[in-house]
Amino acid sequence: MATRHSFISLICDPRYKIEVLEYLFDTKGGVRSSSYKKGKLYFQYVYSDYSRRAALIKNWYKTEAENKAADA
Repeated sequence: MATRHSFISLICDPRYKIEVLEYLFDTKGGVRSSSYKKGKLYFQYVYSDYSRRAALIKNWYKTEAENKAADA
């Protein structure tokens, strides 16, 4: 869990169970552990990045549709 990729895949992959996360964080101090805080920040960063990208793509499709309607 030292890299962003491994932590995000652990959280996002549905094959991993919540028990794995509970075990990892309980052994290292729970929600006050540095790995929990780091992982939470990683996840928030990735989520906001993808959310921003999704909004940009949605706006692009909307603009394209408006341009096609104006040309017709």
